[in-house]
Amino acid sequence: MDIQKDYSCLERNTAVSERTVEAENDYQESLPAYCDDIYKVIKCAATHSISSADINYNEVVINGRCHIWLTYLNENGNLCFADFEESFTKTLSVDNLSDKAFVYAVINEKYVNYRVINQRRIDIHTAAVIDIRIFDTLKCPCILGCDEAKLKTETVHSADLIASNISSIEFDEDFMIPADSQPIKRIVSFSAFASVSDTKVIKDKALVKGLVNLSVMYTSDTAEEEVLKTEYSFNVSKIIDAGGIAENDIAVSDISVSNVYLKAKVSSGDKMNVISAFGEVSVNTVFIRETEQQLVCDGYVLGRKSSCSYSDYSCISDGSYETDHLTETVSVDLSADAQEVKEVNIALTTPKCRGNKLIAKVNVLTLCRNAEGELITVSGSADLTMPLKDRDEAIASLSLLSYDYRLAQNGQLELRLNIAAFVFAYRTVNYKVLADIDADEAALHYPSLTVYFAKEKESLWSIAKQFSSDAALIARDNNISGETLDGNKVIIIQRA
Repeated sequence: MDIQKDYSCLERNTAVSERTVEAENDYQESLPAYCDDIYKVIKCAATHSISSADINYNEVVINGRCHIWLTYLNENGNLCFADFEESFTKTLSVDNLSDKAFVYAVINEKYVNYRVINQRRIDIHTAAVIDIRIFDTLKCPCILGCDEAKLKTETVHSADLIASNISSIEFDEDFMIPADSQPIKRIVSFSAFASVSDTKVIKDKALVKGLVNLSVMYTSDTAEEEVLKTEYSFNVSKIIDAGGIAENDIAVSDISVSNVYLKAKVSSGDKMNVISAFGEVSVNTVFIRETEQQLVCDGYVLGRKSSCSYSDYSCISDGSYETDHLTETVSVDLSADAQEVKEVNIALTTPKCRGNKLIAKVNVLTLCRNAEGELITVSGSADLTMPLKDRDEAIASLSLLSYDYRLAQNGQLELRLNIAAFVFAYRTVNYKVLADIDADEAALHYPSLTVYFAKEKESLWSIAKQFSSDAALIARDNNISGETLDGNKVIIIQRA
């Protein structure tokens, strides 16, 4: 039977590939001419950041940078400092992507090893983990309308990850050490972390604001070269260009300090008591759009035997975006060698979903004095767990706001972390949609009135479809509210 039908095509962005890539690199670094020779390395740390994540033809190309910091002793036993920057590229093969595909990628530190070759050269091995999700637009054909047919629709609240953006914020800050401190001899180490303070979305743009916390260790310009520390915080912000986003879209941003360069400067009083800090903050943002869709999930042609075909339509459903401030206490084993903590570097990894929980790691690198008074570096990590409230997937970021610590006698570093969590939690739900409908030429002859013994939990739709009637008509004639029966019932069915 020829019937007039209108078709639609449901589209949704979905993760078509998820991969984890190890980013391991070996670098051979030589000290700049102005640096003293290496006698003993105290601290070697590295930070990785992603500069871009793009799809070029059949490849995903990840470009990034590795910034390396070195604290060491010269031959006179004085603390010195050097830093290096390297770039890296990772390429993945992909197939069958549309021109709407995009990449969401995050990188987390793993470890750093080093080997001193001679007084001017050091070989450094860095390792990080890149988590990559490739999103693409998938299409699902379905019926939009059909003459002479009853169609069952369902309203679905869904969401799409519509875009991602990787950008950087440059900073250049000068600040003075405390007025009662001795002038600076050398900058010897630092720690830094950044947090998201606000994100606002407008058409095609997003404003991301953050706060950078910087702690700098330096030696005094005295005979003893006492090791001192100063702290400084400053705001950063950037307007991100992201074509296609709208004011009501949700932005989940992850922010981290990708590189810092430090220099001691002379103030107007002819004392070396100003620190110049410049560098970049990396911002990784994913944009989410919540929508309401009408899905045609079933149908039948009145008075005809109907045949239906269906398609599976999966989408993000039951999404919930929440921001929360958490206070978490974790403990890291520094070993009994650590007697006094001089500096703490803390990095939170990007959370991953496991079951109904978000799992992240707190990576800690400490500069300590041991029982002999020597400076040593000790690293450790601890797990951080947050519930997802009955959802099993999420896009999330964590920002460290502040922390304090206590070194216990057994060598345990007890950390109290103040964290801002930005979480869009959701489920992926599969729906059955009506892809096509046909009907026989021969008409089916139903009585004008039928008495039917319905069973508990039967739906009015299935009854109406069986007798070529109308669910609303059955509900009206039998004084039924709701879409399913709450008990066995004798009902009257009129032919529609």
